[in-house]
Amino acid sequence: MKRLASLMLVLSMTIVATDSSSVLAATPVPDGLPAYQCAGDYVHMVPLDVELGDYGQQSGMTQTESFNTGAGANGTCNCPSSINDYSLFTATASLPETDGWLKLNENVSARVWFYIYGPGNVQMPFYQRRNAGRTSCSNTATNSFTIATGSRGKIEFRIDKGILGESRFSGELAKLYWQVVSSGVGAPDYSFPFSTVNANIVLSSSASCTFEAGDNITVDLGEVTPGQLAEGKPPGGGYIPRQIDLSVNCNNVADTSASHLEYFISAAGTPNADGPYIVTTMPGLGVAMTDLSGNLLGLGNQNSRMIPYHNGRAENLVQLYPTLVPSEGKIEPGAYSATAIVTVSIP
Repeated sequence: MKRLASLMLVLSMTIVATDSSSVLAATPVPDGLPAYQCAGDYVHMVPLDVELGDYGQQSGMTQTESFNTGAGANGTCNCPSSINDYSLFTATASLPETDGWLKLNENVSARVWFYIYGPGNVQMPFYQRRNAGRTSCSNTATNSFTIATGSRGKIEFRIDKGILGESRFSGELAKLYWQVVSSGVGAPDYSFPFSTVNANIVLSSSASCTFEAGDNITVDLGEVTPGQLAEGKPPGGGYIPRQIDLSVNCNNVADTSASHLEYFISAAGTPNADGPYIVTTMPGLGVAMTDLSGNLLGLGNQNSRMIPYHNGRAENLVQLYPTLVPSEGKIEPGAYSATAIVTVSIP
Protein backbone atom coordinates (compact mmCIF):
# COMPACT_ATOMS: atom_id res chain seq x y z
CA MET A 1 0.00 0.00 0.00
CA LYS A 2 1.10 3.58 -0.55
CA ARG A 3 2.29 5.22 2.57
CA LEU A 4 1.90 8.65 4.06
CA ALA A 5 4.70 10.74 5.39
CA SER A 6 5.77 14.04 6.82
CA LEU A 7 9.38 14.64 7.51
CA MET A 8 11.47 15.90 10.34
CA LEU A 9 15.11 15.02 10.81
CA VAL A 10 17.57 15.26 13.67
CA LEU A 11 21.25 15.28 12.76
CA SER A 12 24.39 16.40 14.51
CA MET A 13 27.97 17.66 13.79
CA THR A 14 30.24 20.78 14.37
CA ILE A 15 32.83 23.24 13.08
CA VAL A 16 36.58 23.48 13.36
CA ALA A 17 38.35 26.79 12.90
CA THR A 18 40.55 25.86 9.92
CA ASP A 19 40.60 23.13 7.32
CA SER A 20 43.52 21.26 8.86
CA SER A 21 44.88 20.59 12.29
CA SER A 22 48.05 18.52 12.07
CA VAL A 23 49.04 15.60 14.24
CA LEU A 24 52.85 15.89 14.43
CA ALA A 25 53.67 12.25 13.89
CA ALA A 26 53.69 9.94 10.92
CA THR A 27 50.68 7.59 10.89
CA PRO A 28 50.69 4.22 9.07
CA VAL A 29 49.14 4.56 5.62
CA PRO A 30 46.35 2.09 4.67
CA ASP A 31 47.54 -0.56 2.22
CA GLY A 32 46.84 0.43 -1.38
CA LEU A 33 46.05 4.09 -0.66
CA PRO A 34 47.10 6.06 -3.78
CA ALA A 35 49.66 8.85 -3.63
CA TYR A 36 48.27 12.12 -2.32
CA GLN A 37 44.93 10.63 -1.34
CA CYS A 38 43.61 10.61 2.23
CA ALA A 39 41.39 8.02 3.84
CA GLY A 40 39.10 8.27 6.85
CA ASP A 41 36.54 6.09 8.57
CA TYR A 42 34.02 8.59 9.93
CA VAL A 43 30.38 7.65 9.31
CA HIS A 44 27.68 10.25 9.93
CA MET A 45 24.52 8.43 11.07
CA VAL A 46 21.31 10.40 10.59
CA PRO A 47 18.47 9.06 12.76
CA LEU A 48 14.85 9.96 12.03
CA ASP A 49 11.73 8.68 13.77
CA VAL A 50 8.66 10.80 13.03
CA GLU A 51 4.92 10.38 13.55
CA LEU A 52 2.98 11.82 10.60
CA GLY A 53 -0.53 13.15 10.26
CA ASP A 54 -3.12 13.46 7.49
CA TYR A 55 -2.28 11.73 4.22
CA GLY A 56 -3.16 14.67 2.01
CA GLN A 57 -0.69 17.02 3.69
CA GLN A 58 2.39 14.88 3.13
CA SER A 59 3.32 14.60 -0.54
CA GLY A 60 5.89 17.21 -1.57
CA MET A 61 6.86 18.19 1.98
CA THR A 62 10.58 18.73 2.66
CA GLN A 63 12.67 19.02 5.79
CA THR A 64 16.33 20.09 5.92
CA GLU A 65 18.62 19.23 8.82
CA SER A 66 22.32 19.78 9.51
CA PHE A 67 24.81 17.11 10.59
CA ASN A 68 28.11 17.70 12.38
CA THR A 69 30.73 15.56 14.09
CA GLY A 70 31.41 18.24 16.66
CA ALA A 71 35.17 17.70 16.37
CA GLY A 72 36.14 17.74 12.70
CA ALA A 73 36.87 14.71 10.53
CA ASN A 74 40.09 12.68 10.72
CA GLY A 75 42.10 11.48 7.73
CA THR A 76 45.41 9.79 7.02
CA CYS A 77 47.19 10.78 3.81
CA ASN A 78 49.74 9.05 1.59
CA CYS A 79 52.34 11.72 0.79
CA PRO A 80 55.38 10.14 -0.96
CA SER A 81 57.06 13.56 -0.88
CA SER A 82 56.51 16.69 1.16
CA ILE A 83 53.71 18.89 -0.12
CA ASN A 84 51.96 22.10 0.94
CA ASP A 85 48.92 22.49 -1.28
CA TYR A 86 45.18 22.93 -1.53
CA SER A 87 42.97 19.81 -1.63
CA LEU A 88 40.41 18.33 -4.02
CA PHE A 89 37.18 16.70 -2.80
CA THR A 90 34.85 14.36 -4.69
CA ALA A 91 31.40 13.20 -3.52
CA THR A 92 29.47 10.25 -4.92
CA ALA A 93 25.91 9.01 -4.45
CA SER A 94 25.39 5.58 -2.91
CA LEU A 95 21.89 5.20 -4.38
CA PRO A 96 20.33 5.92 -7.78
CA GLU A 97 20.38 9.71 -8.23
CA THR A 98 18.37 12.14 -10.35
CA ASP A 99 19.21 15.86 -10.21
CA GLY A 100 20.89 15.26 -6.87
CA TRP A 101 17.90 13.46 -5.35
CA LEU A 102 18.50 9.95 -3.99
CA LYS A 103 15.52 7.59 -4.03
CA LEU A 104 15.37 6.01 -0.54
CA ASN A 105 12.13 4.12 -1.22
CA GLU A 106 8.85 4.70 -3.04
CA ASN A 107 7.85 7.36 -0.50
CA VAL A 108 10.99 9.34 0.35
CA SER A 109 13.94 10.97 -1.46
CA ALA A 110 16.93 12.86 -0.07
CA ARG A 111 19.82 15.04 -1.23
CA VAL A 112 23.10 15.63 0.58
CA TRP A 113 25.46 18.59 0.91
CA PHE A 114 29.05 18.21 2.21
CA TYR A 115 30.81 21.18 3.77
CA ILE A 116 34.06 22.17 1.98
CA TYR A 117 36.31 24.72 3.66
CA GLY A 118 35.97 27.84 1.51
CA PRO A 119 33.03 27.09 -0.81
CA GLY A 120 30.79 26.01 2.11
CA ASN A 121 28.05 23.40 1.64
CA VAL A 122 28.24 21.80 -1.80
CA GLN A 123 25.49 19.48 -3.06
CA MET A 124 26.68 16.06 -4.10
CA PRO A 125 27.51 14.57 -6.50
CA PHE A 126 30.56 16.68 -7.35
CA TYR A 127 34.06 15.98 -8.67
CA GLN A 128 37.37 17.38 -7.40
CA ARG A 129 36.08 20.57 -5.84
CA ARG A 130 38.95 22.64 -4.46
CA ASN A 131 39.03 23.90 -0.87
CA ALA A 132 40.49 27.21 0.42
CA GLY A 133 43.05 25.90 2.89
CA ARG A 134 46.48 24.38 2.36
CA THR A 135 47.64 21.12 3.90
CA SER A 136 51.32 20.42 4.66
CA CYS A 137 51.91 16.69 4.34
CA SER A 138 54.98 14.43 4.28
CA ASN A 139 55.81 10.77 4.70
CA THR A 140 58.12 11.29 7.65
CA ALA A 141 56.43 13.75 10.00
CA THR A 142 52.87 14.82 9.34
CA ASN A 143 50.32 12.79 7.41
CA SER A 144 47.34 12.64 9.78
CA PHE A 145 44.88 15.53 10.00
CA THR A 146 41.61 16.71 11.54
CA ILE A 147 39.81 19.03 9.13
CA ALA A 148 36.50 20.86 8.82
CA THR A 149 35.74 19.62 5.31
CA GLY A 150 33.61 16.49 5.43
CA SER A 151 32.91 16.89 9.13
CA ARG A 152 29.54 18.48 8.58
CA GLY A 153 26.89 19.26 5.99
CA LYS A 154 23.16 18.99 5.55
CA ILE A 155 20.46 16.68 4.19
CA GLU A 156 17.12 17.59 2.69
CA PHE A 157 14.43 14.92 2.84
CA ARG A 158 11.36 15.01 0.60
CA ILE A 159 8.14 13.01 0.69
CA ASP A 160 7.32 11.85 -2.84
CA LYS A 161 4.21 9.83 -1.98
CA GLY A 162 2.02 9.96 1.08
CA ILE A 163 2.47 7.16 3.59
CA LEU A 164 -0.12 4.78 4.96
CA GLY A 165 1.20 2.89 7.94
CA GLU A 166 5.00 3.02 7.98
CA SER A 167 7.94 3.74 5.68
CA ARG A 168 11.52 2.73 6.60
CA PHE A 169 15.00 3.21 5.21
CA SER A 170 18.36 2.25 6.65
CA GLY A 171 21.54 2.57 4.65
CA GLU A 172 24.20 4.66 3.00
CA LEU A 173 23.49 7.89 1.12
CA ALA A 174 26.83 9.35 -0.01
CA LYS A 175 30.65 9.22 0.29
CA LEU A 176 33.31 11.95 0.23
CA TYR A 177 36.89 11.47 -1.08
CA TRP A 178 39.93 13.65 -0.27
CA GLN A 179 43.02 14.23 -2.46
CA VAL A 180 45.66 16.46 -0.83
CA VAL A 181 46.79 18.11 -4.06
CA SER A 182 45.24 20.83 -6.21
CA SER A 183 46.18 19.66 -9.72
CA GLY A 184 47.95 17.04 -11.78
CA VAL A 185 46.28 14.06 -10.15
CA GLY A 186 43.91 11.45 -11.52
CA ALA A 187 40.54 10.37 -10.19
CA PRO A 188 40.36 9.29 -6.55
CA ASP A 189 40.41 5.62 -5.67
CA TYR A 190 36.82 4.96 -4.60
CA SER A 191 37.97 2.15 -2.33
CA PHE A 192 39.20 4.77 0.18
CA PRO A 193 36.44 7.16 1.28
CA PHE A 194 37.19 9.97 3.69
CA SER A 195 33.67 10.51 5.08
CA THR A 196 30.33 8.70 4.71
CA VAL A 197 26.72 9.72 5.36
CA ASN A 198 24.17 7.09 6.41
CA ALA A 199 20.52 7.43 7.39
CA ASN A 200 18.21 5.31 9.53
CA ILE A 201 14.65 6.57 9.26
CA VAL A 202 11.21 5.42 10.36
CA LEU A 203 8.23 7.48 9.19
CA SER A 204 4.98 6.27 10.72
CA SER A 205 1.60 7.69 9.83
CA SER A 206 -1.68 7.91 11.68
CA ALA A 207 -3.36 7.59 8.27
CA SER A 208 -4.56 4.01 7.87
CA CYS A 209 -7.25 1.88 6.27
CA THR A 210 -8.80 -1.30 7.68
CA PHE A 211 -11.18 -3.87 6.21
CA GLU A 212 -14.57 -3.80 7.91
CA ALA A 213 -14.69 -7.60 7.81
CA GLY A 214 -11.23 -7.96 9.41
CA ASP A 215 -7.80 -8.90 8.11
CA ASN A 216 -8.64 -12.56 7.46
CA ILE A 217 -11.88 -13.70 5.83
CA THR A 218 -12.79 -17.37 5.52
CA VAL A 219 -15.43 -18.11 2.87
CA ASP A 220 -17.24 -21.45 2.72
CA LEU A 221 -18.25 -22.03 -0.89
CA GLY A 222 -20.39 -24.97 0.12
CA GLU A 223 -20.86 -28.42 -1.41
CA VAL A 224 -21.46 -29.11 -5.08
CA THR A 225 -21.41 -32.23 -7.24
CA PRO A 226 -19.15 -32.54 -10.30
CA GLY A 227 -22.28 -32.49 -12.46
CA GLN A 228 -23.26 -29.05 -11.15
CA LEU A 229 -19.99 -27.43 -12.15
CA ALA A 230 -19.71 -25.31 -15.29
CA GLU A 231 -17.00 -23.20 -16.87
CA GLY A 232 -17.17 -19.46 -16.25
CA LYS A 233 -20.51 -19.40 -14.48
CA PRO A 234 -21.95 -20.46 -11.11
CA PRO A 235 -22.77 -24.15 -10.58
CA GLY A 236 -26.23 -25.29 -11.55
CA GLY A 237 -28.92 -26.67 -9.28
CA GLY A 238 -29.75 -23.34 -7.62
CA TYR A 239 -26.23 -22.55 -6.36
CA ILE A 240 -25.97 -19.00 -4.98
CA PRO A 241 -22.56 -17.29 -5.25
CA ARG A 242 -21.10 -16.26 -1.90
CA GLN A 243 -20.99 -12.53 -1.34
CA ILE A 244 -18.16 -11.02 0.72
CA ASP A 245 -17.63 -7.48 1.92
CA LEU A 246 -14.24 -5.94 1.07
CA SER A 247 -15.22 -2.43 2.18
CA VAL A 248 -12.64 -0.38 4.07
CA ASN A 249 -12.69 2.48 6.55
CA CYS A 250 -9.80 4.98 6.59
CA ASN A 251 -8.55 7.41 9.21
CA ASN A 252 -6.78 10.69 8.40
CA VAL A 253 -7.34 10.30 4.67
CA ALA A 254 -9.54 13.21 3.60
CA ASP A 255 -11.84 13.03 0.57
CA THR A 256 -9.76 15.84 -0.94
CA SER A 257 -6.71 13.53 -0.79
CA ALA A 258 -8.34 10.53 -2.47
CA SER A 259 -11.53 10.30 -4.52
CA HIS A 260 -10.98 6.58 -5.16
CA LEU A 261 -9.11 3.66 -3.61
CA GLU A 262 -7.38 1.07 -5.77
CA TYR A 263 -8.05 -2.64 -5.16
CA PHE A 264 -6.19 -5.57 -6.64
CA ILE A 265 -6.21 -9.31 -6.00
CA SER A 266 -3.01 -11.34 -5.63
CA ALA A 267 -3.43 -15.09 -6.10
CA ALA A 268 -2.14 -18.04 -8.07
CA GLY A 269 -4.10 -17.78 -11.33
CA THR A 270 -5.09 -20.34 -13.87
CA PRO A 271 -4.52 -20.97 -16.72
CA ASN A 272 -1.71 -18.44 -16.10
CA ALA A 273 -0.58 -15.96 -13.47
CA ASP A 274 -3.01 -13.37 -14.84
CA GLY A 275 -5.79 -15.86 -15.43
CA PRO A 276 -9.38 -15.19 -14.50
CA TYR A 277 -9.72 -18.02 -11.98
CA ILE A 278 -8.04 -18.48 -8.62
CA VAL A 279 -6.22 -21.81 -8.35
CA THR A 280 -7.48 -24.32 -5.80
CA THR A 281 -5.85 -27.40 -4.31
CA MET A 282 -7.95 -29.56 -6.64
CA PRO A 283 -6.76 -29.74 -10.28
CA GLY A 284 -9.48 -28.74 -12.71
CA LEU A 285 -11.31 -26.63 -10.16
CA GLY A 286 -10.97 -22.87 -9.77
CA VAL A 287 -12.71 -20.03 -7.98
CA ALA A 288 -14.20 -17.12 -9.88
CA MET A 289 -14.45 -13.67 -8.30
CA THR A 290 -16.98 -11.24 -9.80
CA ASP A 291 -18.59 -7.92 -9.06
CA LEU A 292 -22.28 -7.91 -8.10
CA SER A 293 -23.22 -7.77 -11.78
CA GLY A 294 -21.37 -11.02 -12.44
CA ASN A 295 -18.43 -9.47 -14.30
CA LEU A 296 -15.29 -11.56 -13.78
CA LEU A 297 -12.50 -9.74 -11.92
CA GLY A 298 -8.91 -10.25 -13.06
CA LEU A 299 -5.88 -10.97 -10.93
CA GLY A 300 -2.73 -8.90 -10.38
CA ASN A 301 -2.18 -5.16 -10.04
CA GLN A 302 -2.60 -4.69 -13.80
CA ASN A 303 -6.25 -5.69 -13.26
CA SER A 304 -6.90 -3.34 -10.37
CA ARG A 305 -10.28 -1.71 -9.75
CA MET A 306 -10.95 1.86 -8.70
CA ILE A 307 -13.59 2.07 -5.97
CA PRO A 308 -15.16 5.44 -5.02
CA TYR A 309 -14.02 6.82 -1.65
CA HIS A 310 -16.19 9.15 0.40
CA ASN A 311 -16.43 10.16 4.05
CA GLY A 312 -13.58 7.86 5.03
CA ARG A 313 -15.08 4.75 3.45
CA ALA A 314 -14.91 2.72 0.21
CA GLU A 315 -17.67 0.15 -0.32
CA ASN A 316 -16.70 -2.94 -2.29
CA LEU A 317 -18.82 -6.11 -2.44
CA VAL A 318 -17.75 -9.10 -4.55
CA GLN A 319 -19.00 -12.62 -5.23
CA LEU A 320 -17.22 -15.98 -5.31
CA TYR A 321 -18.18 -19.33 -6.80
CA PRO A 322 -16.42 -22.57 -7.87
CA THR A 323 -15.91 -23.11 -11.60
CA LEU A 324 -14.41 -25.62 -13.98
CA VAL A 325 -10.97 -24.81 -15.35
CA PRO A 326 -10.51 -25.73 -19.04
CA SER A 327 -8.26 -28.70 -19.91
CA GLU A 328 -7.23 -29.55 -16.36
CA GLY A 329 -8.70 -33.00 -16.05
CA LYS A 330 -11.61 -34.71 -14.37
CA ILE A 331 -12.99 -33.35 -11.10
CA GLU A 332 -12.78 -35.85 -8.25
CA PRO A 333 -14.86 -35.65 -5.08
CA GLY A 334 -13.07 -34.19 -2.08
CA ALA A 335 -12.32 -31.01 -0.18
CA TYR A 336 -10.50 -28.09 -1.77
CA SER A 337 -9.22 -24.68 -0.76
CA ALA A 338 -7.78 -21.50 -2.30
CA THR A 339 -6.05 -18.37 -1.03
CA ALA A 340 -6.08 -14.79 -2.27
CA ILE A 341 -4.71 -11.51 -0.92
CA VAL A 342 -6.62 -8.26 -1.38
CA THR A 343 -4.54 -5.05 -1.40
CA VAL A 344 -5.94 -1.54 -1.15
CA SER A 345 -3.88 1.54 -1.95
CA ILE A 346 -4.29 5.22 -2.72
CA PRO A 347 -3.61 5.77 -6.42
